[in-house]
Amino acid sequence: MFGYIRVLEGELKINDFGLYRGVYCGLCKTMNRNTGISSPLTLTYDFVLLALIRSGIQNEGFTVKPRKCIAHPIKNRPIANENESLRFCSAVSAVLTYYKLLDDKNDKDSRKRIIVKPALRQARRNLKKAIKAFPQYKLNELSEAVSSILAELTELEASKCDSADKCAEVFGRLLAVCFSHCVDVEEKARLCYELGYHIGRWIYLIDLCDDFEKDKKRNSFNPLLSAGFTELPETMLRATLTRETELSYQAFKALEIEYADIYRVIENIICFGMPSAVKKVFENKTKNVSMLTEHN
Repeated sequence: MFGYIRVLEGELKINDFGLYRGVYCGLCKTMNRNTGISSPLTLTYDFVLLALIRSGIQNEGFTVKPRKCIAHPIKNRPIANENESLRFCSAVSAVLTYYKLLDDKNDKDSRKRIIVKPALRQARRNLKKAIKAFPQYKLNELSEAVSSILAELTELEASKCDSADKCAEVFGRLLAVCFSHCVDVEEKARLCYELGYHIGRWIYLIDLCDDFEKDKKRNSFNPLLSAGFTELPETMLRATLTRETELSYQAFKALEIEYADIYRVIENIICFGMPSAVKKVFENKTKNVSMLTEHN
């Protein structure tokens, strides 16, 4: 994923922030142990949300203890013990990383292709390790779904699709299948699918906003540029992003997660973290445009 899904730290209790950081560090250790020592290099805080959701719907809490790790050998950090939710997330991460790199291998930027090749070989090994370690997660089945959806997204990009909504819909389905994969209770699976779908749409839309100026400068694909926009349609995009956030929150509320600390952290991510990320992206756009105007 992209790194936009984070908490707003100032709105979290100290203990809840410790849980949030602990789940991140626990996922890092779980990935290192089960899907290859290089796999934590792909870890972002986005995956903490998936781990929290998974833990919440399975009524599985986290045990977080202060410990040292290789990356931070001097000072203790809160680290969650490995559990089923962290193992599931490490497996999903292995799938998404491999197919994202496989997609990047076909990028028209030759420099990017050169960088991707060795990373792709390692990601393939990590995925094979995950498949062997976690047969219960049916990773071959998830891989087929992810591969098919990414191929659909690649076709849209290759055709210079001028519909941001259509591209976001495809990416939404990508996260939807990841969030709902191997959820046994039908109603919870439906709600996880809905939550993942709206989170995925939100991620795609905020990313294309964030990359708009860069894509325009490089003549890279961006559905807004394909649609003929020379400036970001900020009012429209803010409204759409707000709507996706609201729909995400509705699906989350319907899951009725019982662990209070897990609930509070997820609520913070959706209600405070996501709107904060939108604010930062558009503030940066305004600042960049102002600087350009002053320079001219």
